[in-house]
Amino acid sequence: MTKKEKKNLLQDIMISAKQYKKHLAGNIFMIIFDNNYIEVAFDNSRFAHLTGVEKTISAKRFYDNALKGTLRIEQFWCSPKHPHDLARRKLKVLSNLGEIFSHDGFVLEDIATGRVVYKFGFTDLALTLCFGEDFDKQGNIKGPYFVIYSLRDGDTFSKTKQVHAIDYIFRKRNDEKLYSELLLNNETAVLTDEIKLKISNTTISSICRVEKDAIINKELEDDVETA
Repeated sequence: MTKKEKKNLLQDIMISAKQYKKHLAGNIFMIIFDNNYIEVAFDNSRFAHLTGVEKTISAKRFYDNALKGTLRIEQFWCSPKHPHDLARRKLKVLSNLGEIFSHDGFVLEDIATGRVVYKFGFTDLALTLCFGEDFDKQGNIKGPYFVIYSLRDGDTFSKTKQVHAIDYIFRKRNDEKLYSELLLNNETAVLTDEIKLKISNTTISSICRVEKDAIINKELEDDVETA
């Protein structure tokens, strides 16, 4: 990798860090599918791994330096295991990752990639986010949220056991109790009582109005077709 390529990579990392902070860091997403759901948290320590580069500093410092614009080319490198071309592709995706949960997509279950099996994943067909439970150094589960372990391009459908269409996606800050922001809405899906307890009343009311309008429109269309 030339010095120019490394400088370009550095710029991509810093741009991606700002996008990660703006759209993902400190947020929790609830993805609903087939009357089931998963909740995914994005923390600062996960950013460095998603860039696809090796580093000489801690994940936290890497992210902080990238945000502040003080990351240096001596603090990261590429290797045969983490090649330059792959890092460029990952960073191109990572810089636009904040928009992914506003697109239609699928939940993948039990994704096998080599020796690792990820419990869940999200794909918009262009890329896949792979999620797993959050463990501490002793191997204990730290909390109820899944975390991101891998960002992958290429085919993942052939590596997964089950594929689910997504009904809803909600977002909240990690200091909020209830979800209040609706990112994706499949108007034909119905929320279970368990899931409704996790969503603010205002948001529930707005969804119910949309669902009611959708039902009325469908009935009108049926009447026109039978007339």
